[in-house]
Amino acid sequence: MSAGLAFKTALALVLVLGLGWLTVVAREKSRTRAYLTGLRGELQTLRVSADSCRGALANEEADFRDFDRQVDSLRLEVRGFEELDPRGVPGESYDAYMEHFEDYNRAVPDWRARADTLAAHWEACRAVIQGHNALADSLQNALLERGGQSRESPQQDTAGSPTRPGEDPPPT
Repeated sequence: MSAGLAFKTALALVLVLGLGWLTVVAREKSRTRAYLTGLRGELQTLRVSADSCRGALANEEADFRDFDRQVDSLRLEVRGFEELDPRGVPGESYDAYMEHFEDYNRAVPDWRARADTLAAHWEACRAVIQGHNALADSLQNALLERGGQSRESPQQDTAGSPTRPGEDPPPT
């Protein structure tokens, strides 16, 4: 075998191996890019869910606080009747007292049910927010492992301040 033929064969082999390696690297980069794009999409979906959950929870909490004030007002009215006379509720106030007393007693089980529902919704929102935060951390780690940052950190809102659902933005 001549030196020229051996050189051409070696060069061809190097080119084939090099192109094969470049193809593998390009596929891996494409796969990684697709994976990161998928994570970003999931993160955006979770962010919308977390924000929606927080908004609904805030409304539900406001409604609960209003109802709590109404129940507390009924309780105070009942106590007010009971404190009119140390011997008990005066006869002329008894019908009004019983009406308030029954209203209060009907409201108490509803108060408990609303409190339990609010607590359950709070836990559900907490799970969504924790899922978002865990995914944001995964995406951030994947970007760092890839050797760079995206233009926008996955944990930043549109104003660029680092926030997560469930956290207030830092003061400006």
